[in-house]
Amino acid sequence: MEGLAVSWGGRRRILTFRPLYQLMAAYVFWFTLFLIVLFDTFIFRVRVIGRGNLAHIPRRGAFLVSNHSLYFDGAVVAHVIAPRRALFSALESTVQTPFLGNFIRFLGVFPIPEQMSLVRLARPVREALARGWLVHFYPERDLIYQCQEVRPFHPG
Repeated sequence: MEGLAVSWGGRRRILTFRPLYQLMAAYVFWFTLFLIVLFDTFIFRVRVIGRGNLAHIPRRGAFLVSNHSLYFDGAVVAHVIAPRRALFSALESTVQTPFLGNFIRFLGVFPIPEQMSLVRLARPVREALARGWLVHFYPERDLIYQCQEVRPFHPG
């Protein structure tokens, strides 16, 4: 199957499924996940309770949804669902940040278009789900640090 690269505004892509890109992204992701697990385990003393429940989920694509209350929510979710991987949504401006944007793309972050219709996002997300990937969204859009209340979904 040919690589899927949906883009808008030039070189910025929503998702990339090209083999070389996936290989590089896998190396970056697994090395970063190793560091995250060490950090979570020994610094924050994070314990994952109920990981066995994830084994009953079929190896099909699915959506994950959580509030965005920490700067490293994506890292915590990646730690919890490992060894499965997820694609994470982020504001377009975050993904376009120099250096950080390229790094987080390798980790599996994709931009939510701020100026264009979300219809353009449907095709690559559908492709990711068909490949059996998990796709994570922060529905309230903005981070409210350490907010423990469920907030309403953002339109769109």
